[in-house]
Amino acid sequence: IGGRATYSDWLLETLDEPSLQNSEASFYDLIFKYDHKINKKNAIHATGYYSDDAFSITSDSIYSYSNRLFTLKWDHIFNEKNQGNLLITNSEYQFNIGYDGVSNTDFDLNYVVNETQINLNLLADLNPKHKLEYGLTNKLYNNEPGSIKPTGNESIVEPITIAAERALESAVYLGDNFKISEKLLIDIGGRYSFYAFLGDHSQKILLFTIIFLTILLFVVITCGLNISQRKTI
Repeated sequence: IGGRATYSDWLLETLDEPSLQNSEASFYDLIFKYDHKINKKNAIHATGYYSDDAFSITSDSIYSYSNRLFTLKWDHIFNEKNQGNLLITNSEYQFNIGYDGVSNTDFDLNYVVNETQINLNLLADLNPKHKLEYGLTNKLYNNEPGSIKPTGNESIVEPITIAAERALESAVYLGDNFKISEKLLIDIGGRYSFYAFLGDHSQKILLFTIIFLTILLFVVITCGLNISQRKTI
């Protein structure tokens, strides 16, 4: 666990210039990382990050933005020749302008970019010279292009909100790594992806369905390879 912060606000207050004394400049961020080895075949990794910035230098507007990121990864070894991982991530970026002037046009403007991704990555070590990498990826885009709202009872700014945009990008891939000799290595692969715009009602249902099917596929592959290994033994 770690964090940082700036003391720029304190420095600005010590200056002799009145306009700079009323300015603002701040920053802080936090991060944590967690690793846990469950057993010889399973391990979990988690990472989280958050940052926040705001500044207003001799201005009637405050500009602020923040970043948020979270990842959760499950590594699993099926047997001596097969392994894989399941990765879930979420990130969000927010930007905001808060205007507080001398007239009646005060407003608050912001937009948000949010992405959620789930990946299933598998590796088959067929022999010392031949490896296969395959899997699937899904990314959900959930963006708020922008909105402006009046601040204060006297503001004459008309509120405007651009409709949220949601889309899903999915792909499957296969890569083949073949070592012909000590001086020649062939690495070929293919990827098929598609992009779909989502409506308001179908977005959550489709996201949870994809997450469920991806996790279910990972569990089925895990059980199938483990059973196959036991029969071989």
